[in-house]
Amino acid sequence: MRALALAISLGLPLVGVAPAADSLNVRLVGTAGPYGYLYAVAVDSARNLAFVGSDAGIGVLDVSNQALPVRLSETNDWKIAYDLCYGGNGLLYVAGGPMGFRVIYVDDPAQPVEIGSCQTPGNAVGVTLNSCFAYVADEEGGLRIISVADPMRPVEVGHYDAPSPVQGLAVSGAYAYVADTSGLRVVEVANPAHPIEVGSYDTPLHPRGVAVSGDYAYVATEVAGLRVVSVADPTNPMRVGYCATPGYSVGVTLRGQRAYVAGVNWFHVISLLDPTKPVEVGDYSFSGDARAVTAAGGYAYVAAQFAGLQILEFFGDNQPPVARGVLWVPPAGQPQTASLLNVVGRKVADLRAGQNDVSRLATGVYFVREAQAVRKVVIRH
Repeated sequence: MRALALAISLGLPLVGVAPAADSLNVRLVGTAGPYGYLYAVAVDSARNLAFVGSDAGIGVLDVSNQALPVRLSETNDWKIAYDLCYGGNGLLYVAGGPMGFRVIYVDDPAQPVEIGSCQTPGNAVGVTLNSCFAYVADEEGGLRIISVADPMRPVEVGHYDAPSPVQGLAVSGAYAYVADTSGLRVVEVANPAHPIEVGSYDTPLHPRGVAVSGDYAYVATEVAGLRVVSVADPTNPMRVGYCATPGYSVGVTLRGQRAYVAGVNWFHVISLLDPTKPVEVGDYSFSGDARAVTAAGGYAYVAAQFAGLQILEFFGDNQPPVARGVLWVPPAGQPQTASLLNVVGRKVADLRAGQNDVSRLATGVYFVREAQAVRKVVIRH
């Protein structure tokens, strides 16, 4: 009752104050699988289809009803699919590990057919499409650029030899953003036949996934959280923001002003309202090693190893931010004091502008009292 009275006195919305043990503002909608060891997922929103890639082949599902995905086909040809990119017109592009780059025709989702391929020198683990070119993360083979103007006869037109194995990539405009095991490389691809590195940023502990929007690249690192890198000047990329994510992070995709990050046993939703101060606003735990995530139609589709395809929904737009060990207090134009209150209104800490260590506080709901406002925050560990 004291917590309720405090919320009323502070004029806060009366929302639940205790998140579920395994989730925050995220609900599981549906699952499908298993499909062996699941690595990849892509979605055709126009036809309500999801494509999943595993160590055994490619599966196609009808996700018109996300709660009850229906398996339409499964190749079971034991051709590995590390990453998938749906390019429209019934064409699915595949990073096939030692099999290189492949093109699958999925106009009839019940009968996918391989129509083209291009061998790469390394191990193809990532693929994305820009115009009539496919860009392939080929580990030791670097970045391979493949023309798919004729999808039945894909042909390599250029390549970039990265300093270390390439794990992931994104392409926006005239630049490819390449994550190798040492950092983020900005590669100009205005001329696909002659890609040129123009800038780099060294990230800690192996970057894996990359997503780009506007002047920012969002990099999922294995155990160093989500890094926000300004690429406004491609020749001088620099980190401007950071959000810790527990465990091993692999995949990242963007949805509006949010980033969805997937990794070992966890799915995270991170608000990007201010890209320099990303804040976790949701999460969900599951028993699977997530390898990839994509978003479509208000849902996140997560390829979660032996747990199969997980379809999740975020519903926390108006919920409090989450602090995992560090609580950020925005600097004001003049000196100010801020206090952290527990749910019964007792002060438990003085806060300063910038980062505050709250790792010793118990998990739960707290209130930040600043000069002109009071806001709610959830501390989780």
